[in-house]
Amino acid sequence: ASADFPEPRLTAPLRGVVPTGTLANFADPGEGRLIMARYLADDEGGNPQFVALGNDASLRIPAAGVLEAMTRQVGSGQESAVMRVRFETFEDYRAEPHEWAGRSGMDMSDRFRVTSGEIKVNGSFLADEMQLMGNKVERGFSSLGNVLLMTPVEPEWEIFTVRVGIDDAEDRRPCARLQVLIDGELAHETAIINPTKQQIANEQRVEYSIAVRIPAGAQRLQLRAINGGFFEDQNHFIWAEPTVYRREVF
Repeated sequence: ASADFPEPRLTAPLRGVVPTGTLANFADPGEGRLIMARYLADDEGGNPQFVALGNDASLRIPAAGVLEAMTRQVGSGQESAVMRVRFETFEDYRAEPHEWAGRSGMDMSDRFRVTSGEIKVNGSFLADEMQLMGNKVERGFSSLGNVLLMTPVEPEWEIFTVRVGIDDAEDRRPCARLQVLIDGELAHETAIINPTKQQIANEQRVEYSIAVRIPAGAQRLQLRAINGGFFEDQNHFIWAEPTVYRREVF
């Protein structure tokens, strides 16, 4: 392998914890070059051979393990150093909008108990009203710093939805990821929310719409904000319109 020959590059950096089945997509390696890749899953024996990826240049992450990839020049066979990325995986319970379309839900704004941290139901820590992406939020809650919230799951609950993002009144840089857990296991996670100072100054915000299925027999539904390394008191988030949809009875 040549130190001057470029290693493969993922089109988007993946977090170390991803949903089972996530696709790792590689950038175009350039004319006359191939991406050679393999995945070494923790629960499988042996070392699979490197395979040349097709035009889509992607590889699925089936379980916890290590992705290995290199760039190969067609003809000469010159190869780059091997890129290695370690992944942990979790079962992804994401639901799609058609699964609750036309159904009425139950407001969950005041149903979560605080295990750690602080929240304010139907209010902001920073302003007279909750605002997210320039719009007033009529129901929900705001959170400050690292928080962990919990509510017992009722048997008929099927889908939980919520919109989350930085409180519009926050003028400093937050750094956190927001999670939904079911019975203590990760069910959904946002990317790390860490805008630049310029983005904050320009009021460039981001909002995540979360929707997860609640499996039958689940006992606890939890929400969590985890600090990403900056000042915890800069993490002011709005959790807008938290809603549960019950299972349909025919």
